[in-house]
Amino acid sequence: MEMLQAKIRITRSGVYLLLFSLALLQSSFYTGTNILFLLDFFLIALLLFNYLYLRRLRNLSLIPLWPECCEEDTLIKVPVKFQGGLPFAGRFELDWMRFGKLYSQKASAICWGTQNCLWLDAFPIRGKYELSQIKIEIDYPLKLFVLKASMSQSMVLRVHPKPFSEKNLEMDFSEGRGSGNQEFSGLRLWRPGDGVRNIAWKHYARTGIMQVKSWEVGEDIAQAYILKWDETDEKKYFQEMAALMIHWIQRQIAFKIHGKGGGFDSSTGNEKDLLDYLAVYETGEQK
Repeated sequence: MEMLQAKIRITRSGVYLLLFSLALLQSSFYTGTNILFLLDFFLIALLLFNYLYLRRLRNLSLIPLWPECCEEDTLIKVPVKFQGGLPFAGRFELDWMRFGKLYSQKASAICWGTQNCLWLDAFPIRGKYELSQIKIEIDYPLKLFVLKASMSQSMVLRVHPKPFSEKNLEMDFSEGRGSGNQEFSGLRLWRPGDGVRNIAWKHYARTGIMQVKSWEVGEDIAQAYILKWDETDEKKYFQEMAALMIHWIQRQIAFKIHGKGGGFDSSTGNEKDLLDYLAVYETGEQK
């Protein structure tokens, strides 16, 4: 991944130092003092060194070793391979697309030797993030000039919901079950002849308790689930969904999720597969 449209510009500190150097040079001519000449030469050398250093960095190549997935609200450390020879410290801005909307993220990196890493701010919410562009800003080793460039790389990062852990998930489906369909208005009911049996759920605004209505046949406890989005707090909703379904997996309760573009089956998938699915699920796709 090479730098594109790299430009070097002088900073405010560099302008002040340049003006001071010019004034010092003029004073040295009037006074003829060698010390002033040497000091002025040293200051100009600093400016020239910083500029040439950044010119060398324009040719560097960065290769971030991205993970396949991560968890929301967690600081991310991404190993980085770089080619360019010169060490540097830089600030990064990453432009991601999350379900068709732009999300910008800040990051910082120090590349020195072979052990290098890019520190990303935590993603605030789960989702499928597609990287479109990386903007980089380097004002190293001195803050007299700044190198601004952009890099292009295509990759997809799945950010898992962080399972909600503040509630007791030991649920008994025989308690709190709705007695009439009016409590589940708008949710799809199971009908004789359906290929799958469905459990539908919704949050009740007053209690925040997950209410479930289920249909079981004999001893077959395998159920199917269709995600229904009717909450304003998407983050909390998916955190609770993740915790509840992981709890079912751990208790070996068989279930399936049906959604647009695929689904999840607990008989063939594990907890990571479930979190992968919940990460890429787009809200509102079920009508």
